[in-house]
Amino acid sequence: MNAHSSVRKRKSLNMVLASTMALSMLLSFGATAYGQAGITVTNTAEQAQQTAATNVPKQARTSTETRQQWNEWTRKNAHALDSIKPETVTDGGKMDANRFKDLEMLKPLLKDKRIVYLGESSHGAAEFNSAKTRLIQFLHQEMGFNVVAFETSLGKAASAYGNAKSAPSVKTMKDSIFSIWWSQETLPLFDYIKETQKSNTPLQLAGFDMQPTGTIFNSAWIGNDKLEKSFNDAELELEEWNYSSDLEGYRKAKPRLTALYKQIKQMVPERAEALRKQYPDNPHIVKLTERALDNRLQVVNGYLELGAQTNAVYEGKSYDFMSIVKSTEYRDRMMADNLVWLATHVYPNEKIIVWAHNGHISKAFSKERAARMPMRYMGELMQQTKFKDLGYVIGLFMGGGKNADTAKELIDVLPPMPHSIEEVMKGAGHPYSFIDLKSQTLVPENTWINQPMFSYVDGTMPVISVPKEQYDGILYIDHTNAPTYIK
Repeated sequence: MNAHSSVRKRKSLNMVLASTMALSMLLSFGATAYGQAGITVTNTAEQAQQTAATNVPKQARTSTETRQQWNEWTRKNAHALDSIKPETVTDGGKMDANRFKDLEMLKPLLKDKRIVYLGESSHGAAEFNSAKTRLIQFLHQEMGFNVVAFETSLGKAASAYGNAKSAPSVKTMKDSIFSIWWSQETLPLFDYIKETQKSNTPLQLAGFDMQPTGTIFNSAWIGNDKLEKSFNDAELELEEWNYSSDLEGYRKAKPRLTALYKQIKQMVPERAEALRKQYPDNPHIVKLTERALDNRLQVVNGYLELGAQTNAVYEGKSYDFMSIVKSTEYRDRMMADNLVWLATHVYPNEKIIVWAHNGHISKAFSKERAARMPMRYMGELMQQTKFKDLGYVIGLFMGGGKNADTAKELIDVLPPMPHSIEEVMKGAGHPYSFIDLKSQTLVPENTWINQPMFSYVDGTMPVISVPKEQYDGILYIDHTNAPTYIK
């Protein structure tokens, strides 16, 4: 790790710690500060349990009996998965369909969908990475989903995929996605992507995020040494500004950065052939590069100013907590716009798999209650687009074990709370189980799907939400471990 990366890591960790303090302060003001009068914000499991207990359906005689009914219904209706281990592939990625018999129940649910969202309640659960990789193999081979789009930089994913045939799969992984997913459990996905390049239907890699973390592409295609250096310096500078609270300093730098990224974008048409030669495996590289540079201009002109205000809150220099909301929503609006653009203009005839956190894909994040601020995330914004009825959202949850935070520190997963998604899914009695929520008819035995329930974020932070309001299906893994990270 170079010195710049070390500084960035220390800053990231400090921001994580500082943000925890900032959120605690924010929650003390109550939800009415955000125009959410009538919604009680809670930040402890005990308070949250009291809230959920008031929502026990009238037909249930006691809370315990209700939960027993839920568990019995789940045992009858949940589908057990035989395995979450990805398949090892050769011969262009082709596999025997019999290996996916336990996933056949997904076919009628997803047959008319264009976008399948695969979430995760933690970025640091090894089994989530494995399970999602196997699901992607199934969706690609058996259902014709030929694009996997990550919660990662659109430009980095585009350029990394541009050399997918020749580069080692571990390099493609590191060049494309955030380091929280650099693990032995995620690597089989990139082995699979590489292997499928030999076939007529390769699994294509994309990104839809816009965060200024790392250089979005190798600048050699620009063909001008001075401009290449200016671009590379600007990319490093953006990353530094991303962690800065110096708003006035940034505003002085912004015109220069804006002019540079505009100049580089204007060069794309005349340097298109050089781009294609540099990234021969991505047939959409020119279009994606232009979009990546558009993203950079949006970051320069809007996101980084909000980021500076947010960083001031994290550092205790400001109490403008709304800046956290605005900055977060700005990012998710850009991610939703990118995803719609990818599905409309780059892959108009392809079905897409989305890999992201539960929060980013959930259909009504702003309605979650507990230790969260009411913000509209990407998944909720996607419900307002033409893809609303063409998507299927799967939330991933864990019942115990360990996971890792974004600084890759080990965390114990707390036992399921009463009246929680994890408790009900654990009642199915399987190590790995899936349940469809979208098509369920409401009966007394399954009222949990349509009323406020607990769940954990990162295995420790309780939130309250209505399962069916947030997800179309739930994949539950009873025991998780932290990933085996690759440096």
